[in-house]
Amino acid sequence: SEPGAGALFDVGIYPINTARWMFDALPTNAYANALRRDGSSADEISTIVLSFPGERLAVIDCALTLGYRNHYDIIGTNGSIYVDRPYASPPFQPGRDGLVTRITTSSGDAAGAERIADVDQYRLEIEAFDKGVRGDNSDLYPTTESAADAAVLAACLASMRSGKPEAVALPTNP
Repeated sequence: SEPGAGALFDVGIYPINTARWMFDALPTNAYANALRRDGSSADEISTIVLSFPGERLAVIDCALTLGYRNHYDIIGTNGSIYVDRPYASPPFQPGRDGLVTRITTSSGDAAGAERIADVDQYRLEIEAFDKGVRGDNSDLYPTTESAADAAVLAACLASMRSGKPEAVALPTNP
């Protein structure tokens, strides 16, 4: 397949970006494995482990051919945060009542919950693009962030090929 085909590039970039945002850091290395079927070179299922400074890990799985899931968990020593539907809002998942963030302690006792209203994410992207075309760059995603995401994807792809963890290296001129 051409670079960019498969689960890693299609849906894996979202949790990769989320992990970078949560840790406010670029991972030092990436280990990725992929399942490919029927002679395809595109990954249908990928598993990724990102190592971050400070002995922190992000463990990610993404797939194009498994049952639909769209959530993430942040697990720490004092509790966890569960985020349901962070990457797609209605109309893609009609009939569900808003995005729900649940925060629980490590013992499993509920500590609180917050509901965040659904938004049309594509409309917001188009509006931000329109503002950028008109000269207002306040909502544009920084190219340095895009370069960092691309560096992580490149390390994941290299790891899929080598079968070993690969260093994440930013380009010299993003």
